[in-house]
Amino acid sequence: MIRIIFWGITLFLLLSGICISTLQAGDLEIDSLKQDLENPEIVYKVGVLNELAWEYLDRDLREAHLYAQRAVDLADRNINLKDYGDSRMRLGSVFIKQEKAEKAIPLFEEAVEVRRQLRARAQADDQFYAAINLAGAYDNLAIAYSMNLDFQNSVRNEAFAIELLKPHQDIPAVSYMIASFYNNRADGFQKYDRFIEALAACDSAKIFLQDLDASADFERGRNLLIDAQIHMDLAQCDDAKSKLDQAAPLLHQYPEEEFYILHLTVKEGIVAKCEGKIVEALEKLYGVYPKAKQLGQTDIIHTINDQLIDIYLQLNEKDSVRKILDRYGSLSLSDSDKLNVTNNYLNLLELSLAEEDTTQAVELFGQIEDVIQRDIPVAFKNRYALLKSKYYHMKGNFVEAYKYSSLSKKLSDTLFSDNFKAQNYNRAIEDRDRIQAEKETQSRIDFLIMLSLAIVVILLALSILFMNRSFKERNRALGAITQQTRLEQKVDTLIKENEISSLNSLLQGQEKERERIGRELHDGVVATLSTVKLYINGINDHVNLVAQETNSKIMAANQLIDNALEEVRSISHNLSKGMLAKLGLKDALHNFGHIIQNAGQAEITINVYDMDEREHVETELMIYRNIQELVGNAIKHGRATKIEIGVTRYDDIINVMVQDDGGGFDYEQIKNNRVGGIGLFNMERAVTTLGGTFDVDSSPGVGTTIIMDIPINNHKESAQS
Repeated sequence: MIRIIFWGITLFLLLSGICISTLQAGDLEIDSLKQDLENPEIVYKVGVLNELAWEYLDRDLREAHLYAQRAVDLADRNINLKDYGDSRMRLGSVFIKQEKAEKAIPLFEEAVEVRRQLRARAQADDQFYAAINLAGAYDNLAIAYSMNLDFQNSVRNEAFAIELLKPHQDIPAVSYMIASFYNNRADGFQKYDRFIEALAACDSAKIFLQDLDASADFERGRNLLIDAQIHMDLAQCDDAKSKLDQAAPLLHQYPEEEFYILHLTVKEGIVAKCEGKIVEALEKLYGVYPKAKQLGQTDIIHTINDQLIDIYLQLNEKDSVRKILDRYGSLSLSDSDKLNVTNNYLNLLELSLAEEDTTQAVELFGQIEDVIQRDIPVAFKNRYALLKSKYYHMKGNFVEAYKYSSLSKKLSDTLFSDNFKAQNYNRAIEDRDRIQAEKETQSRIDFLIMLSLAIVVILLALSILFMNRSFKERNRALGAITQQTRLEQKVDTLIKENEISSLNSLLQGQEKERERIGRELHDGVVATLSTVKLYINGINDHVNLVAQETNSKIMAANQLIDNALEEVRSISHNLSKGMLAKLGLKDALHNFGHIIQNAGQAEITINVYDMDEREHVETELMIYRNIQELVGNAIKHGRATKIEIGVTRYDDIINVMVQDDGGGFDYEQIKNNRVGGIGLFNMERAVTTLGGTFDVDSSPGVGTTIIMDIPINNHKESAQS
């Protein structure tokens, strides 16, 4: 983030003419400025002090602070508006470099107010530079607000900066600045879960960058980096990986921008973690850590540690988590990157609760209470509520535990809704790009048609002049041309219709593929086996003269075909979501029970209560698939002979119970050792993600009872859906 500020300030100085000579840096420049400072003939020395502060900014912060403060003091005495505003901008930049955003904000606010006044007084010829100066002040104020977790004010000030520059967007350098400000705005929206606005800002930055030359590749890479982060927040790993793959070659052109290259590698590690490639994720995160530490990039170090903690918590390696948390020493919420520090407080809370250290948990809750109440990402508040619920449940205060559990559910619903809207926005952007591409294609086709017509007309004119064809022949030629044009238009229309048809075909879901396989099994294989059975029965009717051994083989073949028919029908029903949608959950379960019962695999009892009204097809399908897998597990692994299934609908949940008399197992041991039980783990994760509960009651030798409470939407699909 700090690099963003100084990139913006550099552009601002180049365009505004404030910088005396950015091309002559180093000791000679500093010595020259110091001589100017001592020269009594130079009256206006605020600019010299500001330049000295700028030269020292990346060398010696103490010296930079000293000269910037002297510039402020001198500007206060001279009462010159321009000097007053410029000195505030420089000292504010020093505070940003020192990661003291709270001190930079009032200085940038003063600079904004001064530059507003200067713009109002500027002559027509100076309006452009006045707008550039004011936009730079707004941008720096926005970045300071972002560092202070005030994202609402951050994106608002970036919007002010953008609006100031839009009248001059035809100038490439200004267009570049607008794209940079849009990227900053997208970054601000992303940091407090305003994903739709973040995606829109990213898209706007792309528009301003698209016509610029290769010198804008760095900002293009930064745009893709922010876009990837948004998709990571939406758990869209494939999209995020695609953006990072595009950003990598652009950013690696600028090896001096180590901050962004480090961020790129960290994000690649996070995407690898998202894809389940834990070894690759650990290699990337540990690989970039020494460089980040060497450069003093605390925000990147926080991010790396946060991701490592998340991985080790998933692997239940508490000692590794504790080692990483010990790196921090004493966590301080006064650090500039409060989001990362807050997240690691939450990590420490999770570890404390896992170790049942409620005393430390109470202390940590108190330390981050104020930050949680601020305008921070919903995901942070949701995690805080979950940990609060877990703490109160551990203490036996079930009223408070339920209160925070309900709060977590509301926050999860908000996240789900925002994710859904953002995904819809992505689809809308894709549709817009597709339509734009179609329009461009159509424009090219129209141009070619017009060019063809022009050529035809020229040829006709030449024919008229030099061949003196008859009027009838000319009409025939024109008629042929018109017919050709109509044919070209028909071909164009057919191409468009085929494109639309292909697009609609692609939108068919995976579930339709299951239905197709089910139908083909039912209509194809079942019909073929039935025909074979008719032939065998026909042979059997005339088998009186055939030996007894042959007759028994025919009967055995007949029995095998019956078994195959029954098996194929069962597979067909299981594959087909359409059968479930047609029958409904209640009838589908009874039908499934009859299949198991008739196969002699186990004695099965199914009780379904208050399920006459239909639920969402996806909800019914999840329940049906889960029951199928649990029954299969009971028969295959537990060798159960009796299975009881109960499905009951209450006001806002569907309760599912599957009980068997099989061999049972130790579920907690399986979870702790991470061996086997993948199907159960996936079921538990799916149900709990929806806000439901998943309980397993089983011990070796005493059977198994699994109970699921699945939340349901009050809006029900009709029975015809």
